[in-house]
Amino acid sequence: SELVGVSPRHVCLLFRRFQAYEGDLTQRYVRALEARRIPHVLVGGRSFHGREEVMAVRTAPEAIEWPDDELTVYATLRGPLFGVTDEELLCFRNDVHRLHPLRRFDAAERKAHSSVVDALEVLRALHFAGNGRPIADTVEQLLSETRAHAALAMWPTGEQALANALSIVDLAHALEQRGVTSFR
Repeated sequence: SELVGVSPRHVCLLFRRFQAYEGDLTQRYVRALEARRIPHVLVGGRSFHGREEVMAVRTAPEAIEWPDDELTVYATLRGPLFGVTDEELLCFRNDVHRLHPLRRFDAAERKAHSSVVDALEVLRALHFAGNGRPIADTVEQLLSETRAHAALAMWPTGEQALANALSIVDLAHALEQRGVTSFR
């Protein structure tokens, strides 16, 4: 009964299909909305697994389950969940020589490389608790420990990024119901 101004929540774009020969049809629209900082949520797009937050939330459980995979551990620490800089990781690597979550650190290493050591300790704790916990719970704990909910919500496309991260938790629940026991 009352007229209101048009807002993003009043608009819905429907696509007959998501894929064409040139790739994901929705990406141009998503990028245009992001460039203009228009809040939006994409449901069903085919580029889901190519988003930064999705790749980060998918890579971290691999680092938790296989701490010997130094490249995956590096990608997890460097990614948006932990946000450790290249400089910090390089200094750590030069001083400690191995980027491994299960390694114990002395007081000097802890003081000199606190951000890297703190991140590795989160991965260690999740690794040791992982065998007795469902995959989705581990992912939820990871998001909680890294404060990812708040960090992702502050991105320019925060609503979409947070929705994507939570979709990974839903995927983990679905995997558990199928009997999958490994992150990979």
